[in-house]
Parts: sequence; structure tokens; C-alpha cells
Amino acid sequence: RTNRIIPRDGLPSGSAGGIIQVKQAVQTQPQSATAGDFHGSGGNNFSAMADIPGLSVSITPSRSDSKMLISYHLYIGGNNTVTYIRLLRDSTGLAIPSGVTNGSTGVNFTTTSSNGFMSTNSFQFLDSPATTSSVTYKLQWAGNASNYTLYLNRYPQSSTNYIGSSSITVMEVSG
Repeated sequence: RTNRIIPRDGLPSGSAGGIIQVKQAVQTQPQSATAGDFHGSGGNNFSAMADIPGLSVSITPSRSDSKMLISYHLYIGGNNTVTYIRLLRDSTGLAIPSGVTNGSTGVNFTTTSSNGFMSTNSFQFLDSPATTSSVTYKLQWAGNASNYTLYLNRYPQSSTNYIGSSSITVMEVSG
């Protein structure tokens, strides 16, 4: 018995909200990387940002009016530091705040306490790519100082204790 049957290709045009496909990338390994200073050269230094290893999803929308619901959850380690995070579709930054003149334009960020443990960072965004060509959603990160070491799924003092798993999930939603 069912209340509703949704076609494999989603709901008919004019209907909305049916999930057509889901793709996910999960990073279960502890990672560390050296990145640039996001605040270098007067702030909002996007060239300092690097891809977060293992956290990108390529998806081909089945319809040009589909929307993509992107969700991510990260475990970020540090010791009284700030890690900046940016969501992109291909090379385009998404969910860019307006009216920010200094600081974190176009990024999310998380801070860690002085005990050197991990913090979590989660976000959701509904994107309208307006294409049926493959698109890639990915996460980038940067630090708040030159030669800053970034930590994913671990805290700085150990890569074998207190390990987390991070993920990015993309769902195609019928428009």
C-alpha cells in the first residue's frame, strides 16, 4: 500500500520536491594539509583556498529545471584557530553573503578552542544549476595565517585518536 508513486525521472513538470538521484562522498581518513592565508593581501584571498581531499561530488542533472540540495558535515581540527570553508559548483562560489566588506565573504568558517580538539561545521544549500551537463560540487578550505596546517577528521595532536568522518551529499530535486 502506498500514498504516492513517483516516477524514476522525478515528478512531472509543475510538481516539485521529488528526489531524483542522490550522490555522496565520504572522507573517513584523517587528513592534514598546508594552505594559504585567507586574510592575506587585505582579506578574502580566494587564491589561498585549496580543495578538501575526497570531498567532491559530480552529478549530471536529469532535467534543466532540477534543483540540487547540497549538504555537508565536516570535522575540523585545530588549536585556537579559524578554518575557512567554501562551497563551489565547478569554479563558482555558492551561498555568498552580501554586504560583507571584511572577513569571510563567500565562505563559512569554524573556530577551534585552545584545547586542540575538533569542531563541526555543517551547511545546506539549494542550488539551481539550470543545465543537464555534469556539474561538480566541492569544498575548499584555507587558514588564517601563512603556512597554516589544516586538519580534517582529526585533531592536531594525534592522527589516530578521536577520528571523525566528513561528507558531502548532493540530491537532485525535481523543480
